Amino acid sequence: MKHRLKGEYRVDLKLSQMSFTLARWPQGEFDPEIFRYSERIRVVEDREGRPALLGQGLWDLDRALERHEELVLSETADPELFEAAR
Repeated sequence: MKHRLKGEYRVDLKLSQMSFTLARWPQGEFDPEIFRYSERIRVVEDREGRPALLGQGLWDLDRALERHEELVLSETADPELFEAAR
């Protein structure tokens, strides 16, 4: 990809590794502002435009659940798929 962007569009692309290792999808009502200033959790959108949380580790996501009791997280974007796989 870097080579193609450089050759076709004369764009230098610099990739950098992120420190996030886990993703979880919030279910129900979700206010992304609660993580606005978080350094260890980032709110992003998945390819379908759904909000997802990226955490540096399980501890970060557990801590978020402790601090925000209203927050419900799923290991997949569709919790029914996760339940069916068990």
